[in-house]
Amino acid sequence: MKHRQLRLLGLIIIGALFLCSQSNWSGEAFGKSENSSPNPRLILILVDMSASADQARRTVCKEAFEKIYRNLRQGDRVVVGTITSQSYIEFKPTVDEEFPKKTVWDNRLQYEKKLTDTREKIRREVNKLLSHKQGTPLTEILDSLNIADIIFHDEKERQKVLVLFPI
Repeated sequence: MKHRQLRLLGLIIIGALFLCSQSNWSGEAFGKSENSSPNPRLILILVDMSASADQARRTVCKEAFEKIYRNLRQGDRVVVGTITSQSYIEFKPTVDEEFPKKTVWDNRLQYEKKLTDTREKIRREVNKLLSHKQGTPLTEILDSLNIADIIFHDEKERQKVLVLFPI
C-alpha cells in the first residue's frame, strides 16, 4: 500500500513540475523562423492630430508606419490611437489588433487567412486615420504618455514599444 502511495506522490510531483515548466511548445514544434520571437511586442503608436499637419508630414508618417508594419511578427499586438486635446479623457484606439500566433493546432491556410485579414485591417484603419484633413487646434502630447502608461500597465508578457508620430 505504501509503495502505491509513494508512486502516486511521485507522479503528482512530476506532473506538477511538467505543468509549471516554462517550455515553449510552439517554438519547439515549428522551429525558429525570422519572424518568430520568444517575446511578442505591444506596439503603441500615437499619432498627433494637430491642425498644423501638412501633406509632407503625413507622407513621412505613412513611410514610418510602413517600416513598423513590415517588421510585425506573430503574437505582436498593435494599438494605434490619436493625440488630441481630449485624448486622456476620451481615448479610444483606432486599431487594437493582435497578430495570431502559429500553433500546432492551426491549419496553415486558416492561419495565413487570419494573418492576412489582420494585416489588411490594420493597414486600412491607419490609412483612414492618416488621410483625415482636419486636425485639432491643440494636442496634449504629455497626456498621451499617461495613456501609454495605462495601456502598458496591464501587459505583463509582451515587450512594450511606444511610437509617437508628431505630425
